[in-house]
Amino acid sequence: MVVDEAHEIRNERSRQSLALNRVVTKRRIALTGYPLQNNIKEYYTMIHFVSPGMLGDKKGFMKRFGNVIAAGFEMDATGAQKSAMRKKLSALKAGAYTRPLFSST
Repeated sequence: MVVDEAHEIRNERSRQSLALNRVVTKRRIALTGYPLQNNIKEYYTMIHFVSPGMLGDKKGFMKRFGNVIAAGFEMDATGAQKSAMRKKLSALKAGAYTRPLFSST
């Protein structure tokens, strides 16, 4: 299954996401422009759609990555927040596609 404009899935409870997750398939591909530029929660949903569990549960992902990344993207983010955001983005880039990551515990 190939899903274009995958950021339109929005979240795992949206009608689109629920319908797509009911489709039984061996492989899933999610296409989008710049997912982190759109929304960190949408990024989580896209990765979870393609590879459930890779990023752990949503609560743990947001606690460990999402909140820090979102804060760093704010217009009034401090230098420290931007630095922390870059570190979290680098960690995702380095590990998200090679092994399961994290849970909320």
